[in-house]
Amino acid sequence: YEPAPLLERESSYIETKCGKAFVIREGKPTKYSILTLHDIGLNSSNCFDPFIHLPDAWEIFKNFQIIHLHYPGHEEGSSNNSNTPIKYRDFMNLISAVLDVLNVELVLCMGVGFGATLLTHFGLHFPNKMLGVISIGPVS
Repeated sequence: YEPAPLLERESSYIETKCGKAFVIREGKPTKYSILTLHDIGLNSSNCFDPFIHLPDAWEIFKNFQIIHLHYPGHEEGSSNNSNTPIKYRDFMNLISAVLDVLNVELVLCMGVGFGATLLTHFGLHFPNKMLGVISIGPVS
């Protein structure tokens, strides 16, 4: 198959009141956004891009702004192999702060593994910011 074309992509570190986060935004900011969060040891390139850019899936995803949030040290090419534990509450606050900085009021979340678990907890703590969650293989 021939992968669908990439939308305009922007990679950046975003400073928030809860710390710095690495984000890749794909597509133009619209009323509708999808936030992805990968599993530990992965990043958006090897976790979500192969699925999002399948031609059939792309017919849906191309209508959204896609926000790929990365765990600290998981961005592609990072030499930061920090073993610092990620605290649920701190990371949920970081997700909320990133959405605030990007002026995203409501988001559909898609997570894999530990990312699915964190986004499920995020929805429980910030239900006013989450439209829904697609949770693939959450861990306990």
